[in-house]
Amino acid sequence: MKQHRALAILLTLALPAQAQVANKALCEPPVIEIQNELLSPAQWMEVEQKGAAIPNGTGRLWQITSPRGAVSHLWGTMHSADPRISNPPKELRSLIAEASIVMLEYVASNISQADAEAQIAIPNYMIEDPHTLMDGLPPEAAIGVEQRLAQLDMAPEDAPFMDESFLFLTMLGHPCGDRLAVAGFPIQDTRIEILAADAGADLISLDPPTMITTFAYRPRWQRSFQSTLTLFALWQLEQASTSTFYAYYQTGRVGQMMAFEETYFTQLFPNVDIPAISATADTFLLDQRNKDMVKRALPYLDDGGVVMAAGTYHLPGETGLVELLREEGFGVERVMVAGEAQ
Repeated sequence: MKQHRALAILLTLALPAQAQVANKALCEPPVIEIQNELLSPAQWMEVEQKGAAIPNGTGRLWQITSPRGAVSHLWGTMHSADPRISNPPKELRSLIAEASIVMLEYVASNISQADAEAQIAIPNYMIEDPHTLMDGLPPEAAIGVEQRLAQLDMAPEDAPFMDESFLFLTMLGHPCGDRLAVAGFPIQDTRIEILAADAGADLISLDPPTMITTFAYRPRWQRSFQSTLTLFALWQLEQASTSTFYAYYQTGRVGQMMAFEETYFTQLFPNVDIPAISATADTFLLDQRNKDMVKRALPYLDDGGVVMAAGTYHLPGETGLVELLREEGFGVERVMVAGEAQ
């Protein structure tokens, strides 16, 4: 029952949401560039150093070669609907056009007819017995949850009575993305899925259907779930850094983007231990899911012809997809994309 409910929640939240309060100049910056005013010179130096130290931290496109020579590719996505970000580069488009299989975190076109029809009626996501998720949130994160629920015309005081999956997935949305969602602009992952479907590739999900319910309801992941909810709730309170995140992504400087996020949010929320909360969130959100994604992809990568696309934070680091694939005996080498840093 919970698995079906979580899928229904995901489908509902994928629909265009009510327009939100957002600063369009910040959310859709006219020029994409690093915003030097956000940090001090010393902090920027720290960002560069920390980012450079992250293994495989530069590059969004990677060639994967199986032990017997079959070739596939790995791409790091950004879950944005801004056309300057969501429109795949020509290098990736060419690979998708020739791929036999495209693997994404979530494949929307795999929805069953019954689940699609279930969206006609507005489901009830309230629970009788309140959960304690909100009790453990820092005050700043609680404000972020309340603000997002209010923006969606939901009662903030009802948060403890909302299904955990529903509350979590509500926080995945952000005011900066609402205008483009209402206008029908797809995020990059959806654009890739559409291109793959048009090219006749098989579409396979990297995450299992139970991913959200495993995260939300399994006691083993309770701390990671609450930490992730905290980060997403804090994210609701910030719009000014959009241009910087986009600039890092476009230039493939993923390590620096990750380092900037930690440094910047630590500055914004000095009373919240951002590094510790991020590390706890990542135990499931990145580390465990990366292992599961590689396990899911291995049989297909052996034969080649695969484009594997996951959020760009899944690629770098000692437990990132690039390194995990190498540990499985695959050759993984960066492929330069126009506009990226060396």
